[in-house]
Amino acid sequence: MLEFEEDTFDYYDEIGLSMRLVKSEVLPIYREMGLPIHMYCADTEEDVALCVEKGASLITANDPVPLMRYLKEREEK
Repeated sequence: MLEFEEDTFDYYDEIGLSMRLVKSEVLPIYREMGLPIHMYCADTEEDVALCVEKGASLITANDPVPLMRYLKEREEK
């Protein structure tokens, strides 16, 4: 959690958005709030790539394999 201030553990605010909202026109409204955005459930490689492209601070998935594959491919580059 390198992006957070020292007192972050006293509180933590984030926005949690489902993939349906990530793919909608309302995402920019949430991004303007300046809070970290947790995107879920990125269960395909396309969803994972979209989350990374849109600046997710946290990605969760029901099926972790596409996320792990995406991260491994980026690590190898």
